Amino acid sequence: YGTAQNIWSGPPLIFEKADSTNWLLAENQDQITDKVWITRQHNRGIFNILEESEFDRINRDSPEGTEWANGRISDGIENLVFSTWHASKQGPSAEIVGRDMVLHLIEEDIYIDIRFLSWTGGGGGSGTGFGGGFRYRRSTSTTNSQEEKLAQESLIVNQQNGQLHVKSSQRFATIRIWSVTGRTVWEGTDIHQTDFIISLQSIPSGMYVLQVDDRVAIRFIRP
Repeated sequence: YGTAQNIWSGPPLIFEKADSTNWLLAENQDQITDKVWITRQHNRGIFNILEESEFDRINRDSPEGTEWANGRISDGIENLVFSTWHASKQGPSAEIVGRDMVLHLIEEDIYIDIRFLSWTGGGGGSGTGFGGGFRYRRSTSTTNSQEEKLAQESLIVNQQNGQLHVKSSQRFATIRIWSVTGRTVWEGTDIHQTDFIISLQSIPSGMYVLQVDDRVAIRFIRP
């Protein structure tokens, strides 16, 4: 099983697909690697849209190219029992909320800590409402790809006088600030700017994750 090179233990990233959003749009897909993009239709389970058009209702082995286990990487990969996402959740989908799991990207042999933070049921499933929404926190790569490095190099984040100044060479639409427990403490949508200032006056001291357009995650400390 895993080695130090393929265990992702980088800063946490929060991915969210809101209810009733179009799963065909990139913003509603967690494009983890070039092999696995996770999303969900308005109901049923998650799937890898690079390999599947929907959750496999017959074999229930979606997302293709992945296997899952209950627990954490720190428990020891060799001690975890991997199976399909459907089998590992061991019951209604909504019951995975708050549970620590490990996602294994099989072809690339990558292990990722992941915890579902919300799940909207529908079509006979558990949960409340309908619309295919879900949200999870997962670990990121400790050795970013060249593309990710360029994205981060083009982003400048300065904290001064109780403000966070975010500047990028490219326009960004969304900025979110998460606590290390996955709670949203600030969110700005429909920004579409290259230069933006966030007031941190209402945010308590501590460590946070700044996320820009769901792709770049940077940790910072609020004094």
